[in-house]
Amino acid sequence: MDLIDGVISPTTQSAESNQLDDMRRKAEANALRIVQAKLEKPEDLEKLDQLRTAAAQRKRILDEQLRTAVQSQLESIKTGIAQLQISLDNMKTVEQTMRDTDEKLQKIEPLQSKFEDLRHEANTYRQLSLAQANLDDIIKTSENVKQVDDLMEQGKLLQAHQLIMEIEKSRNYLLSELHKVQEKDSQTDDIRLVTNYFADYERLVARLKQLISFHISRWYDCAISAPEKLVTALRIIEREEQVDRFWTEKKESAGFSPPDRPRQWKKLCFELLRKSVKDRIEGNQLETREEHEYWLTHHLEMCRQTILRDFVIITKTCLRCFPKQYDIVNRFLDYYHNCLKEHLTEICDPKRRSEGDTLTTAEVYTIVTFVRDYQGAECLGKPELQLDISQLPPLLEKDILAAVTDVFINERKQKFTEWIPNIVTSEVKV
Repeated sequence: MDLIDGVISPTTQSAESNQLDDMRRKAEANALRIVQAKLEKPEDLEKLDQLRTAAAQRKRILDEQLRTAVQSQLESIKTGIAQLQISLDNMKTVEQTMRDTDEKLQKIEPLQSKFEDLRHEANTYRQLSLAQANLDDIIKTSENVKQVDDLMEQGKLLQAHQLIMEIEKSRNYLLSELHKVQEKDSQTDDIRLVTNYFADYERLVARLKQLISFHISRWYDCAISAPEKLVTALRIIEREEQVDRFWTEKKESAGFSPPDRPRQWKKLCFELLRKSVKDRIEGNQLETREEHEYWLTHHLEMCRQTILRDFVIITKTCLRCFPKQYDIVNRFLDYYHNCLKEHLTEICDPKRRSEGDTLTTAEVYTIVTFVRDYQGAECLGKPELQLDISQLPPLLEKDILAAVTDVFINERKQKFTEWIPNIVTSEVKV
């Protein structure tokens, strides 16, 4: 109590005492009002004992509730204090552990300089281990080159490509190690030495690329007679794409990439497919205007038949041969549409024709009819093909189609102009 008295000032005590007196007076006044309300009439005095008993019982209940609430609060406070004590003990333990760890680290730090030689030896050992692992493959390069030649002769391109990748791995290891060397003057000679040693490797890659290009360019014949050759070529292309991605990421992180990477054979594949489609469309022109009056009718009819025949193979066989991510049906649809559009534009565009070399009425009629029926059931809209042609742009631009129809309309006008006087003259004679 002396301690409390020393802490709490007399002013504070006086304020609290006045507050308690006010609360007591308000409670007494409130109780007096309640008693007056219940004892207003003389007969209410007969219930005095009952009222005392009820008030005593209510007081007992309120005291019990208050005691329970206070006890609950005290238990919660006790639990909180225990948890705080546990947290304090844990913090002291962590602090001591960190202090011990810091002391141990200070003892270890001087050892770094002592282990520098050991670290250098470990790096040397790692490099020698990698060199030993690649040494056998480097020595067997000539043997592997001969084996690859034999496999290519036998048409076993997948096995041949696997061996080529092993040779490339050995070459890239040597080039990567040379890249790490700082003596740039000697590095050029070493790179030339490695390049000369693996000269046959570059020849094998060029030959493999030629064979794959041949199979991709002949995709239609391969899909009909030898789909396994087409699948093999595409599997090799996918392998090359993975290696290209690896070295692209490697160059970003380590700054080194082999001189022939990325090869982008997938891009080459798409270029070859588009070129083959263009050749198939333009190759259907077997006649010229000088050779046959209906050369354009024959040409466009053959184009229509070729498109139908090709898309039967594309939707049935090529769809199973090409990887799903190639979206090969829509890709071919885009190739055929654009190549045919370019070809027709070249035929119809007045700017690309010499003076006096205009389309005849029959040729204009043939073109307009073909453009009208191009997306119909007799061509791309054939139900069996199930092609999504909704996003295709017009086969001929509006200005070119207008120029073509103008030729037809002007010629018809000229014919009518010539016919009408003859008809009038004939009627007069009659």
